[in-house]
Amino acid sequence: MSATNNAAPESFKGFPADLFQFLEDLSGNNNQKWFHKHYDRYQQSLVIPARQFVTAIGDFVALLNPQFEIQPKFNKTLMRIARDARFAKGKPYRDYFLIGFHRWKWDSELFVYFDADGLEIGLFINNKKKHNEPSLSSYVTAKEMLVYEICDEYGIGKQYALSELGKGIDYLSKRFDVRKHKDYLHDIPLIIISKFYTKKSAVRLKEKIIGEAIKHFSTLYPLWILSESAHPEKDLRKHADKLGPVRAVS
Repeated sequence: MSATNNAAPESFKGFPADLFQFLEDLSGNNNQKWFHKHYDRYQQSLVIPARQFVTAIGDFVALLNPQFEIQPKFNKTLMRIARDARFAKGKPYRDYFLIGFHRWKWDSELFVYFDADGLEIGLFINNKKKHNEPSLSSYVTAKEMLVYEICDEYGIGKQYALSELGKGIDYLSKRFDVRKHKDYLHDIPLIIISKFYTKKSAVRLKEKIIGEAIKHFSTLYPLWILSESAHPEKDLRKHADKLGPVRAVS
């Protein structure tokens, strides 16, 4: 995590206000002519700080899970903003941006998500698993109390929102409660548990957003373990030995 203290010119200094303004402007001008005209702005306000963020937090993410991708590259940790023309209809660009830490495509992941309103830090859970694969859904069924205990121990609670990912993002509750929402954890195919920051808050934090991400990633990673690990209790012990419970800021 020494990268977070690096005073070199290329070190991460926060996400600029124009990142959010760029996404808002792109939403209203979603065409190739406008995007190409503002390509340098896209690089300076979005791509470069996103890469710096990944570099700054990469060592910590690798500590959580050495299998996670931490290269600050597109199709590794950075989502391409251009839609695939072979499959996408309508607007050629996404008006949002995603930084994700995972092992492979459609793996459950820790993420930072941007749109014109602000950013979210959280956990995406892919609950769409084959019968013999680990999933949070199966743990809610077979070891309900273990899921409760993990959420209680790590403070995974009402400071987070619960959402479902479908064609868009459907917000189910602004205050996640594992006991109240256990059926959602069992039934929803694609789950998001996240903390929202307004664009003003995100910009004001500057480089301290790294610390916020570390707290939330540390707190939510045990649910990633229950979602993806073939040996969850062993991996939960490893996580506790490395970091212990790190409660997220409210």
